[in-house]
Amino acid sequence: MPEFLMLKLAGVMQAWGGHTYEDYRPSYNFPTRSGIEGLLAACLGIDRDDHTEQTALANSFSYAVRADHDTERTYQMRKISDFHTIMEARKVDGKANPNPVISRREYLCDQAFTLALAFKPEATYSLENIVNAVKKPHYTPFLGRRSCPLTKPLFIGVQEAETIKAALDAVAPGHGTIYTAELSSQNRIDIRDYRDFTGKRRFNKRQLYITVEQLMFISRWQLYLTPNLVNPYNLHKLLWQAFPNMPTERRPFLFRLDGQPRSRFREVLMLSRTEPVNTEAENLELTACKAFRPEFQQGQKLGFKIRANPVKRLKEERKRVPYIREEEQINWLKRQLQTAAEIDSKNILIEGRQDIYFKKDGKAGKIATVGYTGMLEIIEPTTLNELLQKGIGPAKAFGCGLLLVRRI
Repeated sequence: MPEFLMLKLAGVMQAWGGHTYEDYRPSYNFPTRSGIEGLLAACLGIDRDDHTEQTALANSFSYAVRADHDTERTYQMRKISDFHTIMEARKVDGKANPNPVISRREYLCDQAFTLALAFKPEATYSLENIVNAVKKPHYTPFLGRRSCPLTKPLFIGVQEAETIKAALDAVAPGHGTIYTAELSSQNRIDIRDYRDFTGKRRFNKRQLYITVEQLMFISRWQLYLTPNLVNPYNLHKLLWQAFPNMPTERRPFLFRLDGQPRSRFREVLMLSRTEPVNTEAENLELTACKAFRPEFQQGQKLGFKIRANPVKRLKEERKRVPYIREEEQINWLKRQLQTAAEIDSKNILIEGRQDIYFKKDGKAGKIATVGYTGMLEIIEPTTLNELLQKGIGPAKAFGCGLLLVRRI
């Protein structure tokens, strides 16, 4: 079975610079290949001017890195910046600037990464070489810049696994956002982080795939609808109290209301990336919560249920209007699923339309919602996972967009 070297990149601050010039030095949200190569070269004692050995090291391994999502943390990754006044800064044409320049530099704070390295059979530097170097580094390793020391030991262990993803899954916390060129995904970016030693500070472009795999929480709540909660904006504010440590500009959950529409006693089903906590509100009580990680397979068939707001935009009037005919509503759902899954129009049950009334800035409005029940067949598991997490269609703050699936 293949073996993978597992490393932990954890520090108060990290800096993984992108392609830029001296006056602004941003950081990616994840370790770059050049940064990882530099860290390993420091452990091995390879001089930064020894391009032959650095090239040999770069050709020895492939990797995947995961931004760990730790559900026990009550804080989020953020960025800070500082500035330096520097002389002879490099300009776009490559020449030195004769004038002093203020250089702003960006740092990641409060984030940990798990790194899985796979070594090629013909590699100059083997798994054993790197393990020994990481355990007893020649130079002090750091996280992108010298001002970013490690707060935990690099070495986790050697993990046997069938794939590089399985190796990451075996290391706590077992979930997060994966950045790699080894696993294909619908989400990909172009990045210039592959060192080219034919010139000074030259980097080649490559494609990097991003896979979001996060532990999810499904929870049930008992709700008593007081008169002020008839306005869905107030209901949304109440539900937000279940996530006291989340920033208000980012919605951390999707939800739907179940039960009789005219009843004051309703059940709320909620999907979130963060574990909810019971609120102090007397009319909202958490009754059950379960953690899970969605795992789908291509060709797998699932039953599904969703309440959504199928609309189209009128360009002339710049407003959204609901689809009325069932055929249009089903076609809208097909477009939303895109390449994630395929649905059979003949096996979809359309529930009765329910209108949600609201008031905002003194003006009244209405949202037309439709319930769908049916069966889908998975085409692209990663894309379906992403849709499950972010929801489908508009009006998510009104209880729309939560896709519920079950095995059949």
